[in-house]
Amino acid sequence: MQNRRLSYKTQYVNSRRCEEVTREIQLQKELVEAIQSAYLENKFYEVKQNCEALKQLGELPNYIIKIIDKADTAIQQAESLLEEGESLLANGYPNKAIECFEKAKKIVKDHPDVETGIERCKTQLIEAEDCLEKIKKAVDEEDFEKALELKNELESLNRDLVVDADHLLQDYQILKKEKKKRTLLIGLIAGLVLLGLIVVVATYFSSVQKIQDKKAFINLTKIAEKTKDPRKRLVLYKNFLSKYPKSQYAPTVRRKLHELPKIIDKTDYLKALAEEKKAGDNLEKAELALEHYLKVHPRGHYRKEIKKSLQRLHERMDERQYQQVLMACQKAGENYEECQKNLESYLKKYPKGRYKEEVEKKLAAIPDLIFKRSLREIESYEKQSNYKKALFLIEKNTEKFGNDPQKKAKLAEIKKRCFDGLDRQDFELAKKQAEEAGDDLNKAETAYRNYISQHPEGNYVLSAREALQEIEKKRIEQKKKLAQLEAQKKDDETWAHLKNMASQTKNIPRSIQIISRYLIKYPNGRHAKEAKQKIVDLHKKWFREKAPIRDRLNSRIVTLKGGTKVEGVTEFDGNYYYVKGKTSSYVLSKTNVISVEYSEESRKAVEYNRLVKQTNINSVISLKRLARWCEKNGFKDKAFLIYELVAYINPKDKKAREVMESLGYTYKNGLWVK
Repeated sequence: MQNRRLSYKTQYVNSRRCEEVTREIQLQKELVEAIQSAYLENKFYEVKQNCEALKQLGELPNYIIKIIDKADTAIQQAESLLEEGESLLANGYPNKAIECFEKAKKIVKDHPDVETGIERCKTQLIEAEDCLEKIKKAVDEEDFEKALELKNELESLNRDLVVDADHLLQDYQILKKEKKKRTLLIGLIAGLVLLGLIVVVATYFSSVQKIQDKKAFINLTKIAEKTKDPRKRLVLYKNFLSKYPKSQYAPTVRRKLHELPKIIDKTDYLKALAEEKKAGDNLEKAELALEHYLKVHPRGHYRKEIKKSLQRLHERMDERQYQQVLMACQKAGENYEECQKNLESYLKKYPKGRYKEEVEKKLAAIPDLIFKRSLREIESYEKQSNYKKALFLIEKNTEKFGNDPQKKAKLAEIKKRCFDGLDRQDFELAKKQAEEAGDDLNKAETAYRNYISQHPEGNYVLSAREALQEIEKKRIEQKKKLAQLEAQKKDDETWAHLKNMASQTKNIPRSIQIISRYLIKYPNGRHAKEAKQKIVDLHKKWFREKAPIRDRLNSRIVTLKGGTKVEGVTEFDGNYYYVKGKTSSYVLSKTNVISVEYSEESRKAVEYNRLVKQTNINSVISLKRLARWCEKNGFKDKAFLIYELVAYINPKDKKAREVMESLGYTYKNGLWVK
């Protein structure tokens, strides 16, 4: 018998090894076919990748090694042409560079630098043509300096077009010489005129200065009379003296400047009183007005009057604060802690206030009030048979009032009553739990044992032990019914196995298939409800993974200075915009770009992702609203994904059923199947 078992085991191992060898041979065959196909299509980078994979399975055949050598030679030729093209492009010959890139493209396909180089050449040609148009415009406007700057820029872009630019600028030197002659003649005339002006100015300077002083003083007097703010007049006088310090009117202005501080002091005093009156019951605002005067005029003429007003104001604020504290305590009711905070805030703000003694008396009475409130709360829980809450409060208050013998004795008396009540309550609860457990004898046993562990010296321990003896008798009878549970056990094992398989795979569709196998086998099984809910949860997880759009968010429309517009996925490195369109890609200099804005497709994708985030995945109404938006805006694949989820959450939903049934699905045993 033992030899037969070994024989079976050997056959099984040999069978498994044959299967592995067969798979390796099949994989080698597929890789060789892929290498040959890529080689015929000049895809030499793909040839090298597949050769690396084939090398891991074993030694390479000789003809494959020859293919690799030919692929390396072709790649080297292509890269040499690429270097030559880059050099031509850097020297301003994009047309010749394109020829080199096209030759490289014929030699080897899928090279990462070929398409990028061609697009850069095309971009440089576009920029060179734009530059030549700007030179024409500058020549027409006779802006020859700008035209020469643009010509230098054109040399770096395309040397072949520089001949055209030279032709446009051929008359520039002649016109420049004529302008120099005109400039010399104008300079000679301007020198003679300037000499005459110097003589005139020297003759009349002193008289003009006196006239200017007088006009400035008259103008100052008029403006000062119209200016009511003394501070503004102060600025006017200072400005005059800084500009005309030796004027004959300077002493008069200095005298007026000396009188202004007293006027400003009185003006600010009257303003502070007016603002205090205007503030009315807003005492803080009135306080700020009065303190502002003292801050600006610490030695002002009216500082004593202002300090008296502040003292009266502080007395009113003390009275108001005390009344507010009384109202807050009245409003707090039995929330004595809140009342205590308000009373303490009064003493903190007014440590020497008029109502200090009254507030301190109220604070001293707070502990007794809190204890009486706690007793009422504890006795209330005792009446409600909530002994645990009552005992918790007793312990809390014992720590708080343990130093007071009377309070401690009162709490101990209530504590004994609560312990007796809790003993009776826990036994009744254990008895009720045992009755509710029915045939679950372990649960009934646990209920009574929990009571005994919690109350080892309780009044009902003997009754609990008798109940445990009865449970043991029932357990002996229950063993006879084990055969009936075998089918249920098989159901449970199947569910546990499939649930474990589903949890070990990260492939959500695979997990759904695994859970579905349970419903197909046990449509009314013990775990059918859990399986259906699991499938719904997996579909929700699948929706969260697949719903967001990630590939259309960076689509932009780039507008060039010439008016050309390019659309595609856009990236910017600080100097160049890299635009990848549906058919081609571009590299654009930022100096030639006017604007970059989101495309309509990108805006819709962003809006869709925003709506997905706002959508409540557990709400059918919210999901259907998102599906309708998708249908309206052309996201049909996303609409179907949403309706599929709705169909699993609520299989009776009319719209979801129509969509699923239109695609050939029917709902059976918690699954939508074709």
